[in-house]
Amino acid sequence: MKKKMIIIVILLFCFIGYLKYVGNINKKSENHINDKIKYYSMQTQEDSLVVPTIQLNIEENTFCISNDVLSSLIIGGTYEIVNGVLIAKTYDGEKQYLFKEINENVLRFIQEGSSNFELIDETIGIRISDGTEFIFEN
Repeated sequence: MKKKMIIIVILLFCFIGYLKYVGNINKKSENHINDKIKYYSMQTQEDSLVVPTIQLNIEENTFCISNDVLSSLIIGGTYEIVNGVLIAKTYDGEKQYLFKEINENVLRFIQEGSSNFELIDETIGIRISDGTEFIFEN
């Protein structure tokens, strides 16, 4: 009986140690993800529950733009930064979006040379227009 209790206690400590180990791995993984993804939200005076966002994966040079709450389309592709301008091109190569890096926390949309952002319903969404600023949120 005493041997069984000792074995159960040892197994319990091993199990607790394993859970702590897995928890530490998950925390390290979350921190790594947060370090490589930068989130920006549109700065606006309009009253809206959902605003357009930009996500940049700085490790893989990929982007994701969500601009219309009614659309299932999420714009994605790759980007590069040339002379302080972030050039985001969709995976299919058909659309391009330009953003001026104002500083490390602000991107400003440049309409000239960019594709248009479409909205399904103008009364619900917020249009991204020339000069719209996106603020770093992480």
